[in-house]
Amino acid sequence: MGWRLVALIALVTLLGGLFLVTRDDGDVDSIRLLIRLTARVSLGLFCLAFSATAANRIWPNGWTRWKVANRRYLGLSFAVSHFIHAIAIRSLSATTHVNFMRSTPDRTSRAGSATFFCWQ
Repeated sequence: MGWRLVALIALVTLLGGLFLVTRDDGDVDSIRLLIRLTARVSLGLFCLAFSATAANRIWPNGWTRWKVANRRYLGLSFAVSHFIHAIAIRSLSATTHVNFMRSTPDRTSRAGSATFFCWQ
């Protein structure tokens, strides 16, 4: 499947995000919904890519062999989805410039910051 998988996931994520944002004229709540959507899509793609080899060793079947064969493209799809996620966060920040940090729960800021610095 390869690059077609990356293109398909990118297209579906972009179209879904575009639908969510334009549905409510791009208000703050629709941007927040887009952020949640892309976070969940990214998490799913990351888990699929990360677990591919281990799952294939434990349960060797067609599905796990497919995951191993396409692990690179699942990872690239994760990167694309997470890039859309970053753009959505930046859009929210630009839209609610003054209230962005006040409206973001402390636990979200701490978790995001800790994850960022742990991966560096």
